[in-house]
Amino acid sequence: MSSSDQDRDALIDAASLLGSVGGTASVAALRQLLAASVDPEVRQVAALSIGVVGGEDAVHALTDALHVESCAATRARLVDALAYPGLQEATGVLRSVLRDTSEAPSVRGVAAESLGRLGSPEALDDLLAALSDPEPEIRFFAAYALGLLGSRDALDALSRVAGEDEASLAGFGSVADEAREAIEAITSDKA
Repeated sequence: MSSSDQDRDALIDAASLLGSVGGTASVAALRQLLAASVDPEVRQVAALSIGVVGGEDAVHALTDALHVESCAATRARLVDALAYPGLQEATGVLRSVLRDTSEAPSVRGVAAESLGRLGSPEALDDLLAALSDPEPEIRFFAAYALGLLGSRDALDALSRVAGEDEASLAGFGSVADEAREAIEAITSDKA
């Protein structure tokens, strides 16, 4: 193993440890790591660790990093970390990412999923609009998120997608099947 691999592994271990320690000092150190590291994997672990710590400082650190990060995979991890439990104040940021058509579809898909995981009812209209997005990945995760939200207001739109959308997402399945699963989740939860 080269010295640079060892350094990278040490930074990843440190980022993970800081996430488990928690607190404002951990967020500050992880924020510095996000800004300073040239390795996307280190930045991704730092982002997820910030999400684990949680709190208002975490939302600010992740949002600030999202404004400057260019790597789509790292942007997706930042968005994913914004959906950790207790980060409800991140809903507005996630809704903005979902609506941003210049954003990578993979990042927008994670934003849709994250809104569902946060249980953000204020995102209902954004998720319903995402069911008509040209990108299958976004439609798939919007359907998934709507199933998590459990709002009967989504049933008509999900029924349309279940009957018409022929796209599939590699490794996940079809958009129509995901819409059907969301319908089932909504109707069984509300029965």
